Amino acid sequence: MTEPQSQFLTQYGILAEKHWREFRPKMVAQLAGGRPPDGALWEAQETTLDEMETLTRTLERDQQMTPEQARRQHGS
Repeated sequence: MTEPQSQFLTQYGILAEKHWREFRPKMVAQLAGGRPPDGALWEAQETTLDEMETLTRTLERDQQMTPEQARRQHGS
């Protein structure tokens, strides 16, 4: 996975940071200055988006769902 020149966080990156702060405070404390690097958050959000896309395609293919039905099924 390659990071673009200009990174920006979507709701998934923001949720990842919130989750890490709540459930992985020691990990966050070990990262630079107690703040997760944007690169780590960007990678987490991109992984989430990739996995959601794979799930959508699987639902479309295996359960003959429309793209809209598949997105509603997994809540995106």
